Parts: sequence; structure tokens; C-alpha cells
Amino acid sequence: MNFLFGGIGRTLSHSGYFLLWWGNGTNTTGRWLFKVSLGWLTWQLTESPAWLGIVAFADTFPMVIMTIIAGAWADRFGNLNLLRLSQMLVTVGGFIAAILALTGILDIFYIVLLSVFVGTAEAMTIPPRMSYIHHLVPKKDLAAAIALNSTTYNISRFLGPALFGLLFQTVSVPVIIAIAASMFFIFYLTLFFQAPE
Repeated sequence: MNFLFGGIGRTLSHSGYFLLWWGNGTNTTGRWLFKVSLGWLTWQLTESPAWLGIVAFADTFPMVIMTIIAGAWADRFGNLNLLRLSQMLVTVGGFIAAILALTGILDIFYIVLLSVFVGTAEAMTIPPRMSYIHHLVPKKDLAAAIALNSTTYNISRFLGPALFGLLFQTVSVPVIIAIAASMFFIFYLTLFFQAPE
């Protein structure tokens, strides 16, 4: 089995890595669910392609800057500490968006601000999340662990929008945002079951 899957089965046998992989997969699917939900609300509020572009930019631009800064912070404060802090911020941003959406207060300006906030916090998770893998698997399993993370990210890019489509048939967009925020929270909780570096 391990031979057939390039060591992925062996990699998932490491409990710390399995928990990180599962939690991160849940979180990443939630992020795409969150992005599509905010995009849908943006279109409902403005019917403007320009605003859709602004919201998408607000969400992704922080990655250009914050991943560099977060790499330095991870070296200074520790990968797991920074990962917990940044994921807490992602979760808080998600629940704020859900509360504002459920109460009907979420307008385009809040959407842009929350996109910047959550996008910045998410960008902060990337360097420590990638570096922390080294502490969870032995060197022989590292390549398989990195490959599995990349595959999971790309699968989540498909699952998030697909899940939005399924949920949209039965619940409102604000409820979908709350579900996405709950998925952020799941990953945040799993980080407290990780061993210190």
C-alpha cells in the first residue's frame, strides 16, 4: 500500500501530521467556501464586476507582503505559536463576517475590510504551516507530506465552490458564511492537540 501511494499512507500514520492535514484540509475548503460566499454577496449588493475584482484583490494581495513577514515571525516566535495566532484571527474574521451577514449589516465596505483582514491572517499561516511539517514527519516521509498538502489544497479549491453550490440550494449565504467560519474554528482547535516544537 505504501509503495503504491508513494509513502502517503505511511505519512498519514503520523498522528500529528494527520491532524494537521485533516484540519488544514477542512480550513482550506472553508476558505474557498468563504471566498465564494463573499463574492456572491458582493454581486448581490453591487452587480459590479469592478467590486468583485476589488474584493478578490483585497483577499489575495496581503499574501504578497505577509508571507515574507510571517516567515520572519515564525523563526522568531515559533511556527506553532504563530500558526495558532494567525488561525485565531482567521476564525475571528470569519465569525464577524457571519454575524454581520446574519444581521443584515454586511455591506460592500465591510466585505472589503474583512477580505483584507482574513486574507492577511490567512497569509500569516502559510510559512509556519509549511515549516511545521518538518516537525511532524521524519525526513523520509517529508516529500510525501508536502505532496499531500499540495494535492489537498488543489482538491479544496474544487470542494469549496462545489460545497457552496450544494448548500446554496437549502440555506442562505449568511448561514454558509457561518459554516465556513466554523470550518476555520475546527482547524484552530486541532492546533492545540499538536506537540510543541
